[in-house]
Amino acid sequence: MAASALSLALPPLLIHLQLPLLYLNNILALAIGPNHHLLRLSISLPILLFLVSQSLYREWGGTWGNHYAMNCLVLSVVFTYVDWILLSSPDKEAWYKIRYYGDDKKAGTGRAKEKGKAVEDDGAVVKKGAEKERVVVGPAAGFPSRLWWGVRLATTSRYVGWSCQVKNVPVEVDPDYPRLLFIARKSLRAILFYFLVDIAHAYTAASPHGAWAGIASLKPPVSFVSYPFWHRFWYSWVHIFLTYASLEQANAVYGIMSVATGLANPRDCPSMFGDLKELVSVRKAWS
Repeated sequence: MAASALSLALPPLLIHLQLPLLYLNNILALAIGPNHHLLRLSISLPILLFLVSQSLYREWGGTWGNHYAMNCLVLSVVFTYVDWILLSSPDKEAWYKIRYYGDDKKAGTGRAKEKGKAVEDDGAVVKKGAEKERVVVGPAAGFPSRLWWGVRLATTSRYVGWSCQVKNVPVEVDPDYPRLLFIARKSLRAILFYFLVDIAHAYTAASPHGAWAGIASLKPPVSFVSYPFWHRFWYSWVHIFLTYASLEQANAVYGIMSVATGLANPRDCPSMFGDLKELVSVRKAWS
Protein backbone atom coordinates (compact mmCIF):
# COMPACT_ATOMS: atom_id res chain seq x y z
CA MET A 1 0.00 0.00 0.00
CA ALA A 2 1.51 3.29 -1.11
CA ALA A 3 2.31 5.83 1.57
CA SER A 4 0.12 8.91 1.55
CA ALA A 5 1.73 12.15 0.40
CA LEU A 6 2.96 14.47 3.12
CA SER A 7 0.64 17.43 3.60
CA LEU A 8 1.58 20.68 5.31
CA ALA A 9 -2.01 21.86 5.45
CA LEU A 10 -3.21 23.44 8.66
CA PRO A 11 -6.82 23.11 9.87
CA PRO A 12 -9.22 25.18 7.70
CA LEU A 13 -9.72 27.80 10.43
CA LEU A 14 -5.99 28.50 10.65
CA ILE A 15 -5.71 28.64 6.87
CA HIS A 16 -8.34 31.38 6.88
CA LEU A 17 -6.19 33.20 9.46
CA GLN A 18 -3.14 33.03 7.19
CA LEU A 19 -2.78 36.79 6.69
CA PRO A 20 -3.17 37.82 10.36
CA LEU A 21 -0.64 35.14 11.34
CA LEU A 22 1.81 36.41 8.70
CA TYR A 23 1.48 39.95 10.02
CA LEU A 24 1.94 38.70 13.58
CA ASN A 25 5.09 36.83 12.57
CA ASN A 26 6.57 40.01 11.06
CA ILE A 27 5.67 42.08 14.13
CA LEU A 28 7.15 39.61 16.62
CA ALA A 29 10.32 39.22 14.55
CA LEU A 30 10.75 43.01 14.47
CA ALA A 31 10.14 43.20 18.22
CA ILE A 32 12.96 40.73 18.95
CA GLY A 33 15.39 43.25 17.48
CA PRO A 34 18.57 43.15 15.38
CA ASN A 35 20.75 42.30 18.40
CA HIS A 36 19.36 38.76 18.19
CA HIS A 37 19.24 38.59 14.40
CA LEU A 38 20.21 34.92 14.07
CA LEU A 39 17.64 33.90 16.69
CA ARG A 40 14.75 35.82 15.13
CA LEU A 41 15.72 34.61 11.66
CA SER A 42 15.87 30.95 12.71
CA ILE A 43 12.41 31.22 14.30
CA SER A 44 10.51 33.55 11.99
CA LEU A 45 11.75 32.47 8.53
CA PRO A 46 10.52 28.82 8.76
CA ILE A 47 7.19 30.09 10.14
CA LEU A 48 6.94 32.56 7.25
CA LEU A 49 7.55 29.88 4.60
CA PHE A 50 5.15 27.48 6.29
CA LEU A 51 2.35 30.07 6.44
CA VAL A 52 2.90 31.13 2.82
CA SER A 53 2.57 27.49 1.73
CA GLN A 54 -0.99 27.44 3.11
CA SER A 55 -2.12 29.29 -0.04
CA LEU A 56 -1.77 25.94 -1.82
CA TYR A 57 -4.35 24.32 0.47
CA ARG A 58 -6.97 27.05 0.74
CA GLU A 59 -10.46 25.98 -0.33
CA TRP A 60 -11.94 29.06 -1.97
CA GLY A 61 -15.58 29.32 -2.94
CA GLY A 62 -15.63 33.06 -3.59
CA THR A 63 -14.70 35.10 -6.64
CA TRP A 64 -11.37 34.47 -8.31
CA GLY A 65 -10.53 38.19 -8.22
CA ASN A 66 -10.64 38.29 -4.43
CA HIS A 67 -8.61 35.10 -4.19
CA TYR A 68 -5.97 36.59 -6.49
CA ALA A 69 -5.87 39.80 -4.43
CA MET A 70 -5.50 37.80 -1.22
CA ASN A 71 -2.48 35.93 -2.54
CA CYS A 72 -0.97 39.21 -3.78
CA LEU A 73 -1.28 40.50 -0.21
CA VAL A 74 0.43 37.35 1.05
CA LEU A 75 3.43 38.11 -1.19
CA SER A 76 3.33 41.73 -0.05
CA VAL A 77 3.78 40.56 3.55
CA VAL A 78 6.74 38.44 2.39
CA PHE A 79 8.42 41.50 0.85
CA THR A 80 7.71 43.39 4.09
CA TYR A 81 9.53 40.61 5.95
CA VAL A 82 12.52 41.02 3.65
CA ASP A 83 12.55 44.77 4.29
CA TRP A 84 11.97 44.63 8.05
CA ILE A 85 13.92 41.52 9.05
CA LEU A 86 16.46 40.51 6.39
CA LEU A 87 17.49 44.09 5.52
CA SER A 88 16.63 45.56 8.96
CA SER A 89 15.52 48.80 7.30
CA PRO A 90 13.37 50.07 10.22
CA ASP A 91 16.35 49.81 12.60
CA LYS A 92 19.05 51.02 10.22
CA GLU A 93 16.97 54.02 9.13
CA ALA A 94 15.33 54.53 12.56
CA TRP A 95 11.76 54.78 11.27
CA TYR A 96 9.55 56.92 13.47
CA LYS A 97 6.03 58.33 13.42
CA ILE A 98 5.93 62.03 12.59
CA ARG A 99 4.18 63.84 15.41
CA TYR A 100 2.90 67.39 15.09
CA TYR A 101 2.79 69.88 17.94
CA GLY A 102 -0.54 69.64 19.69
CA ASP A 103 -1.08 65.91 19.06
CA ASP A 104 -0.29 65.03 22.69
CA LYS A 105 -2.65 67.69 24.00
CA LYS A 106 -5.48 66.47 21.76
CA ALA A 107 -4.86 62.89 22.80
CA GLY A 108 -4.92 63.89 26.46
CA THR A 109 -1.55 62.30 27.23
CA GLY A 110 -0.15 65.39 28.93
CA ARG A 111 3.43 64.69 27.85
CA ALA A 112 6.03 67.33 28.68
CA LYS A 113 7.00 69.49 25.70
CA GLU A 114 9.91 71.56 26.96
CA LYS A 115 12.68 72.19 24.46
CA GLY A 116 15.04 69.24 24.28
CA LYS A 117 12.80 67.00 26.41
CA ALA A 118 13.01 63.42 25.11
CA VAL A 119 10.01 61.10 25.35
CA GLU A 120 9.18 57.60 24.16
CA ASP A 121 6.61 57.62 21.40
CA ASP A 122 5.45 54.82 19.07
CA GLY A 123 8.54 52.71 19.62
CA ALA A 124 11.08 55.53 19.12
CA VAL A 125 12.79 58.01 21.41
CA VAL A 126 12.05 61.49 20.11
CA LYS A 127 12.83 65.06 21.06
CA LYS A 128 11.50 68.45 20.10
CA GLY A 129 12.79 69.47 16.71
CA ALA A 130 11.41 71.48 13.82
CA GLU A 131 8.60 73.99 13.95
CA LYS A 132 5.77 71.51 13.68
CA GLU A 133 7.21 68.10 14.39
CA ARG A 134 9.53 66.22 16.72
CA VAL A 135 12.68 64.49 15.57
CA VAL A 136 13.85 60.95 16.24
CA VAL A 137 16.88 60.19 18.38
CA GLY A 138 16.86 56.43 17.95
CA PRO A 139 14.72 53.29 18.22
CA ALA A 140 13.46 52.54 21.71
CA ALA A 141 14.86 49.52 23.51
CA GLY A 142 12.78 46.78 25.09
CA PHE A 143 10.44 44.17 23.69
CA PRO A 144 7.11 45.90 24.59
CA SER A 145 8.15 49.19 22.92
CA ARG A 146 9.36 47.43 19.80
CA LEU A 147 6.21 45.30 19.72
CA TRP A 148 4.04 48.44 19.68
CA TRP A 149 6.37 49.92 17.05
CA GLY A 150 5.78 46.86 14.85
CA VAL A 151 2.01 47.03 15.32
CA ARG A 152 2.00 50.68 14.24
CA LEU A 153 4.15 49.96 11.18
CA ALA A 154 1.99 46.98 10.18
CA THR A 155 -1.25 48.96 10.35
CA THR A 156 -0.11 52.09 8.54
CA SER A 157 -1.25 52.94 5.03
CA ARG A 158 1.85 53.00 2.82
CA TYR A 159 3.85 54.53 5.72
CA VAL A 160 2.19 57.92 5.25
CA GLY A 161 3.03 60.06 8.28
CA TRP A 162 6.22 58.12 9.00
CA SER A 163 9.79 59.19 8.41
CA CYS A 164 10.10 56.61 5.61
CA GLN A 165 7.13 57.89 3.58
CA VAL A 166 7.59 58.38 -0.16
CA LYS A 167 7.97 61.74 -1.84
CA ASN A 168 5.08 63.75 -3.29
CA VAL A 169 2.58 62.76 -0.59
CA PRO A 170 -0.30 65.22 -1.13
CA VAL A 171 -1.04 67.53 1.79
CA GLU A 172 -4.81 68.03 1.80
CA VAL A 173 -5.32 69.43 5.31
CA ASP A 174 -3.19 71.05 8.02
CA PRO A 175 -1.99 69.08 11.08
CA ASP A 176 -4.38 71.03 13.32
CA TYR A 177 -7.43 70.27 11.14
CA PRO A 178 -10.43 69.40 13.39
CA ARG A 179 -10.67 65.63 13.77
CA LEU A 180 -14.47 65.51 13.99
CA LEU A 181 -14.79 67.55 10.80
CA PHE A 182 -12.28 65.27 9.08
CA ILE A 183 -14.21 62.16 10.16
CA ALA A 184 -17.49 63.68 8.95
CA ARG A 185 -16.00 64.55 5.54
CA LYS A 186 -14.41 61.14 5.12
CA SER A 187 -17.67 59.44 6.13
CA LEU A 188 -19.54 61.28 3.38
CA ARG A 189 -16.76 60.36 0.95
CA ALA A 190 -16.98 56.68 1.92
CA ILE A 191 -20.78 56.70 1.46
CA LEU A 192 -20.43 58.39 -1.95
CA PHE A 193 -17.96 55.81 -3.21
CA TYR A 194 -20.07 52.98 -1.79
CA PHE A 195 -22.94 54.01 -4.06
CA LEU A 196 -20.62 54.61 -7.02
CA VAL A 197 -19.15 51.11 -6.64
CA ASP A 198 -22.64 49.61 -6.40
CA ILE A 199 -23.75 51.47 -9.54
CA ALA A 200 -20.66 50.31 -11.45
CA HIS A 201 -21.26 46.70 -10.35
CA ALA A 202 -24.90 46.88 -11.46
CA TYR A 203 -23.93 48.43 -14.80
CA THR A 204 -21.35 45.75 -15.62
CA ALA A 205 -23.67 42.97 -14.42
CA ALA A 206 -26.31 44.15 -16.90
CA SER A 207 -23.83 43.99 -19.81
CA PRO A 208 -23.38 40.87 -21.98
CA HIS A 209 -20.04 40.27 -20.26
CA GLY A 210 -21.36 40.25 -16.69
CA ALA A 211 -19.78 41.67 -13.54
CA TRP A 212 -16.25 40.61 -12.67
CA ALA A 213 -17.48 39.13 -9.39
CA GLY A 214 -19.83 36.74 -11.16
CA ILE A 215 -17.86 35.95 -14.28
CA ALA A 216 -17.03 32.43 -13.06
CA SER A 217 -20.73 31.51 -13.11
CA LEU A 218 -21.37 33.04 -16.54
CA LYS A 219 -21.66 30.19 -19.06
CA PRO A 220 -20.35 30.60 -21.60
CA PRO A 221 -18.32 33.74 -20.80
CA VAL A 222 -18.73 36.50 -23.40
CA SER A 223 -15.37 37.80 -24.61
CA PHE A 224 -14.58 41.40 -25.63
CA VAL A 225 -12.54 40.23 -28.63
CA SER A 226 -15.37 40.26 -31.16
CA TYR A 227 -16.66 43.71 -30.11
CA PRO A 228 -15.65 47.05 -31.69
CA PHE A 229 -12.76 49.10 -30.34
CA TRP A 230 -14.90 51.78 -28.68
CA HIS A 231 -16.95 49.13 -26.90
CA ARG A 232 -13.78 47.64 -25.41
CA PHE A 233 -12.39 51.10 -24.68
CA TRP A 234 -15.52 52.07 -22.76
CA TYR A 235 -15.67 48.93 -20.61
CA SER A 236 -11.95 49.13 -19.91
CA TRP A 237 -12.49 52.54 -18.35
CA VAL A 238 -15.58 51.33 -16.49
CA HIS A 239 -13.46 48.68 -14.77
CA ILE A 240 -10.65 51.17 -14.14
CA PHE A 241 -13.19 53.44 -12.45
CA LEU A 242 -14.56 50.49 -10.46
CA THR A 243 -11.07 49.75 -9.14
CA TYR A 244 -10.46 53.43 -8.36
CA ALA A 245 -13.77 53.83 -6.51
CA SER A 246 -13.30 50.61 -4.52
CA LEU A 247 -9.82 51.63 -3.36
CA GLU A 248 -10.94 55.16 -2.49
CA GLN A 249 -13.82 53.76 -0.44
CA ALA A 250 -11.48 51.47 1.51
CA ASN A 251 -8.99 54.31 1.99
CA ALA A 252 -11.72 56.60 3.35
CA VAL A 253 -12.79 53.97 5.89
CA TYR A 254 -9.16 53.48 6.92
CA GLY A 255 -8.73 57.23 7.42
CA ILE A 256 -11.86 57.39 9.57
CA MET A 257 -10.70 54.55 11.82
CA SER A 258 -7.12 55.86 12.10
CA VAL A 259 -8.11 59.40 13.04
CA ALA A 260 -10.98 58.31 15.31
CA THR A 261 -8.66 56.06 17.34
CA GLY A 262 -5.92 58.70 17.48
CA LEU A 263 -3.44 56.53 15.56
CA ALA A 264 -3.04 59.12 12.80
CA ASN A 265 -3.24 62.85 12.24
CA PRO A 266 -5.76 64.06 9.60
CA ARG A 267 -2.81 65.25 7.54
CA ASP A 268 -1.56 61.65 7.33
CA CYS A 269 -4.73 60.35 5.64
CA PRO A 270 -4.88 61.87 2.14
CA SER A 271 -7.00 60.54 -0.70
CA MET A 272 -5.79 57.29 -2.23
CA PHE A 273 -4.71 58.90 -5.50
CA GLY A 274 -4.41 62.52 -4.42
CA ASP A 275 -5.73 65.24 -6.70
CA LEU A 276 -6.79 63.69 -10.01
CA LYS A 277 -6.05 66.96 -11.83
CA GLU A 278 -2.38 66.50 -10.94
CA LEU A 279 -2.13 63.02 -12.47
CA VAL A 280 -0.71 64.23 -15.77
CA SER A 281 2.53 62.27 -15.49
CA VAL A 282 4.04 59.33 -13.63
CA ARG A 283 6.35 61.73 -11.78
CA LYS A 284 3.36 63.51 -10.21
CA ALA A 285 1.52 60.31 -9.28
CA TRP A 286 2.52 59.55 -5.70
CA SER A 287 0.24 56.58 -5.11
